[in-house]
Amino acid sequence: MSSPLLPAQLLIFSSVKDALRAIGIPDLPAQHELGKLEIVYQAIGKYLTYHRYQIKAKLANAIPKGKKSKNKVDIATLTRQIVGDKSLAITALHYRCVAFLRWASIEYKSAGDKWWEEIDSVLLGWRQEFQGDDVGLFDCFESMYTDDVQEYGDPAETGSIVKQSDVPTHQDTLDSFAAMVTPKPATGKNSRKKRTNVEVDSDSDEEPRVDERQVRPRLGFDEHIDGRGISPIGDEH
Repeated sequence: MSSPLLPAQLLIFSSVKDALRAIGIPDLPAQHELGKLEIVYQAIGKYLTYHRYQIKAKLANAIPKGKKSKNKVDIATLTRQIVGDKSLAITALHYRCVAFLRWASIEYKSAGDKWWEEIDSVLLGWRQEFQGDDVGLFDCFESMYTDDVQEYGDPAETGSIVKQSDVPTHQDTLDSFAAMVTPKPATGKNSRKKRTNVEVDSDSDEEPRVDERQVRPRLGFDEHIDGRGISPIGDEH
């Protein structure tokens, strides 16, 4: 018998299943077909675990081994490496998210198997700190992106992006379901994360529940990326 799913796992797996149903993937089990749903959730879990490992490995390979290393991978190249052969329309938002992940891979390099939990903790803290302030949240990611460009090179020289308004409908739908998942903060510790002038304090011990998702528009600042002259690459980046 398989181990019971934790509430956070159930929320993620259920959101993936609902997203697949929304974009028209056929033959998914109905809500009452619990045995079949468990098989689907197990498959989703294996898929996500594999790709989390792959992302961490690609991030590690994109960090210079020494300060004088000339092997620097710009954010456009790194994003393409992470996306791989998937049919994903890469946007300015992806560059900023990958810049955040590269920063986190350095900041929390000693976290080991808890690395993704640290990522969740930081993101949850930021959302709590910037409730309703999409510009403030955007500026956190923009600061990391700017630092990344200065350190690793201008992505305009190696890549191109799609305007958020031109993202395919199915990808936009998947993004909207991903935005419904709110991570649970690490239990029993006060998570304080700093980035530039941002200080976050998250103490909530609430467990996410499938029927009470916190819905937000992706990370909440897509409109600022298109609205502040960052898209598309070629003229801006």
